[in-house]
Amino acid sequence: MNNFWAICIGIEEYLHYQPLRGAENRAQALYRYFFAESNLPSDQLLLLTDTSPSPGKRSTYPNHNNILEWINDIPVNIEYCWFFFQGYGINYQGEDYLLPIDSNINTVTQTGIKVRSLFEKLQTRSKNLLVILDLQNPLKDGKLGQVTLKIAQKKGISLIFFLSFPFLSKH
Repeated sequence: MNNFWAICIGIEEYLHYQPLRGAENRAQALYRYFFAESNLPSDQLLLLTDTSPSPGKRSTYPNHNNILEWINDIPVNIEYCWFFFQGYGINYQGEDYLLPIDSNINTVTQTGIKVRSLFEKLQTRSKNLLVILDLQNPLKDGKLGQVTLKIAQKKGISLIFFLSFPFLSKH
């Protein structure tokens, strides 16, 4: 599988939001599957979680800058690329955003990752994309996902999309 890349991102302990239980475990499970079952070499596989070990000197802490830098390092013209993200996402001013661990709703255009830009960047690396997004919407507004689905369909990106809302406390 020389021409295959996978990025698995799972964020639990956000700096500005409620923790998301299980996100890190799911990203680790997918990473282990690719590594053990698919025999994907470790240099074509990346795990970004709250506690993932860094391959070498670069950090795998899933903040805004690290996520974008790792995506920029994916080689061009790879045959297949899988991208998995479990964490928070929101729709802001008609655009969907993934929220890295250091994101802030008040500055989402600077601290979030616009899904449209993410898809464009991934498509410069590979024409055969599978994007899996497992998102929770802290705003509970029902808008998140509509734009993502339209963009994926228009660009021919295979997308698996899950959306849930954080537990609503009665306090």
